[in-house]
Amino acid sequence: MGGNVSSSVSVIPEDVQEIGRIAYRVATDLQSGASGLDTSVAQLLASWTGSAAESYQRAWGEMQTGSRRVWDELFELAEKLGVTSENSQVTDMTNAGNISSLDLPDLA
Repeated sequence: MGGNVSSSVSVIPEDVQEIGRIAYRVATDLQSGASGLDTSVAQLLASWTGSAAESYQRAWGEMQTGSRRVWDELFELAEKLGVTSENSQVTDMTNAGNISSLDLPDLA
């Protein structure tokens, strides 16, 4: 490979926080929807018997476990994005403060 490749990363804290808020909102919506659906399925399974009901109940349990994992991960992502963005802002402000407090000689 020839040439120098320069790469830089630019972070816009507000955008990172917005993505965190979206992840949180999606997780909350999924959790709320699953809760309502759980109630309906519980009512169905209370009166449904037989091997088909047992198979459905097992599959439903697997789906619930998967759903919990998804929204737990989304909540974690939302938390990390919020913390990451906040830490980035604090670091930027600290660095800016350090630079402006340097005792530099006059160039004139």
